[in-house]
Amino acid sequence: MILVTVICLTSCAEARKKRNDDVRKCMVSLVKCKKDTQNAGTCQENHLKCMQNFDFTKKFGVKEGRNDKFKACFMKLAGCVQGAANNDEIRECADKMETCAVGNAKGNPMEILMSMPKPIRKVVVKYTKCKSAAEDNNAHAQCVLSYMAKMKEMQKAMENSQYMKRGNQWRQCFDNLMHCSNVKGGAKRCLAEFKSCQPVPKKGEKQPEMPKEITNKIQSITACTIKMIQSNEDATTMQQYLACVNAVNMPGVPNNKEKLGFCLHNLRNCPVPTSSEDSSCLTSYQSCLGKKRGGRHGGRHGMDGNHMEAMKCIESLSGCKKDSSKTQEECTKEHLKCSEVFKFDNEFKFKRRDQSKKEAWRECFSKTVHCHNAAKDEDDYEKCINDFRACSPEDVNDEYKGKPLASKILKCGSEMKKRHGTVPHKDCLNSYIGCVNELQVPGYPSGREKHGFCLRNLQSCSSEHSSCLDSYGTCLGNMHQKRDMRKVKKLMKN
Repeated sequence: MILVTVICLTSCAEARKKRNDDVRKCMVSLVKCKKDTQNAGTCQENHLKCMQNFDFTKKFGVKEGRNDKFKACFMKLAGCVQGAANNDEIRECADKMETCAVGNAKGNPMEILMSMPKPIRKVVVKYTKCKSAAEDNNAHAQCVLSYMAKMKEMQKAMENSQYMKRGNQWRQCFDNLMHCSNVKGGAKRCLAEFKSCQPVPKKGEKQPEMPKEITNKIQSITACTIKMIQSNEDATTMQQYLACVNAVNMPGVPNNKEKLGFCLHNLRNCPVPTSSEDSSCLTSYQSCLGKKRGGRHGGRHGMDGNHMEAMKCIESLSGCKKDSSKTQEECTKEHLKCSEVFKFDNEFKFKRRDQSKKEAWRECFSKTVHCHNAAKDEDDYEKCINDFRACSPEDVNDEYKGKPLASKILKCGSEMKKRHGTVPHKDCLNSYIGCVNELQVPGYPSGREKHGFCLRNLQSCSSEHSSCLDSYGTCLGNMHQKRDMRKVKKLMKN
């Protein structure tokens, strides 16, 4: 059962998928062109030709009121479960929820699911996995109750309803403004409609507590808006305002379809460079697109370009090890040569699962692994250790108590404290990270940092030892390889 709300016909889903695939192929071709040739002008012309069928007039397909419908269906489920006499009746309640939420939806259920807001989508995915593993109605009932608890928790976190509704309304107004610009609706009319569309905050309304990064982005967008209101309603003002808000990189502002149309228009208006080395137009285009499309090759999977290329090297290493004509030493050298694309000193990035102290520690640990991977001398390693002690929450031990794997992680920390000062900083930090990584707890450290750590150790391992590759494979872990290699294989098909 897929608990979703959007009604979408099969033909609609297929058409949308084809459009997305066409755009993705154009983006991949652009990245390949820039890598294979030095002529930026040729790449620009080829990309514009590839994107010539992009439909600027088609608006972003959002069904109005889908969250309200989902909430209504969820309330019916809660009431039904509350009055259920046994687990069999709870299953009947869940079946009624399916009819309510899905309605007459046809086609690929996952296509429909992907159009849901991310918080709802994550909860629904967890529920469907739980339901598929349930052996009887008793187990299924536990899935439903767990699902309801998570949904209530999510709704409570999103209950700043007035502020949230005003933010959603403004986002829709901005999407309409960018769409109006993309279809050349006239700057004066577009800006006038946008200003009249602006939601007005209620007297005494307070901004809910949000991450500092989001608060800063809201303040930047507000500054862009104030400047626009104080300027003339002309094409220059509209272009500058759209570019100003887009540059803030606020998640979901604008939606991806309008953003792509806006950036594509700007690329079309940018003269094709006469010099093969002038790539200013393409640089501005990728900056406009941001991380979602332009910043990464297949960025939606969360892997930067050099990490993805290095992951392909793991796949080729697997093939080399199966080749009976090659020695372990040859495979090691080939893999290290191939993995030179991996950048150890890339900017550290981390996405927290929640705001708990455990997540703060996991981020701190992953950042320390990143620091270790980029370190060049003893002073760098010492700094990594000191920074780790400074960023690690002091009372995180309380949240870890009573959990076997967590206690092993804490034991690794105790060993590091004993060794600190008695061995070189590099050896002390490397053994500590190796101790935690050996437990193969997902996310400790994050995937990219784990890969970098294992690669560093392979580089320092003498290629004459046949155990180097075995240690490397153990370090990466089956879970890590399987998960990320699926990403690589999927990307390679595109």
